Amino acid sequence: MLVHRALLYSTESEFLDVCVPFLTQGVERGEAVLAVTTEANLALLRGRLGEAAHAVELAERDGWYRTPMTAVQQYREFLTRELDSGASWVRILGEPPWSARAKRELPLWARYESMLNLVFAAEPVSVLCPYDKRELGDEIQGQATATHPETIGPNGTLASPDYVDPLELVLEP
Repeated sequence: MLVHRALLYSTESEFLDVCVPFLTQGVERGEAVLAVTTEANLALLRGRLGEAAHAVELAERDGWYRTPMTAVQQYREFLTRELDSGASWVRILGEPPWSARAKRELPLWARYESMLNLVFAAEPVSVLCPYDKRELGDEIQGQATATHPETIGPNGTLASPDYVDPLELVLEP
């Protein structure tokens, strides 16, 4: 059931043009909606979402992405809480702080992104992972397309040609 997409964006407009409809659609459908991103992006979302912002749980990303395990645990807790409260579907916008990571941590976080495809495979959840290309190098952008089955952008949703089966990526040495 999982829908897991990457958004590689270069401007605030590109971020908002994809993320706001993603979040708004969830609110309109009565889904549980969570956005975890930078303070600056949260401010942009609040401004563009208007009244719908009250129906979206907004969180600054540093508290969520201390380690891959804490991130998975917090997303699992949100998902479980909302489904137990009657939500039929959950939407999550999650933007990890890639640029703040030490180079040696990057493979671990790539495995985290790939592992989400396994952990939430049978869950009623849509996950959109924004990647700010202005802050990220080619390696991280490549990891985004390798760990997300689909990408989304101004031209719509596309199958990721670089997608790697999660078992391959998670279990590689």
